[in-house]
Amino acid sequence: MHAALAAIGTNDAAVLTCVVTDLTQAETLGVHGSPTILIDGRDPFTAADSAPSISCRTRLTMLWLTDDDPADVWSEFSGVGDRVAATGLGRVELIAPFIPTLPGTGRYVDQLSG
Repeated sequence: MHAALAAIGTNDAAVLTCVVTDLTQAETLGVHGSPTILIDGRDPFTAADSAPSISCRTRLTMLWLTDDDPADVWSEFSGVGDRVAATGLGRVELIAPFIPTLPGTGRYVDQLSG
């Protein structure tokens, strides 16, 4: 962490690392899973109403690629967040279907600038 901060010219940031071994510590420190980073005492990656925890966090990224304009198929993604939340297993933070590029080609380059 110190090397990363130094690389961007932020040498005066205070960095504290600690090992949290029980739920009481997690509650006291505001830890909501491992790994946790607190910025000004707040975890920017955790919902305000989430419970303290010493469990491992997992993040799932699903890529939805489409051959069609995402605006034309957006209705297929409607309600995905609600369905995931209803399972109690997680929450959707971003839905962003996109058209895949073809690495090594100039496909779509003409559409990048207005």
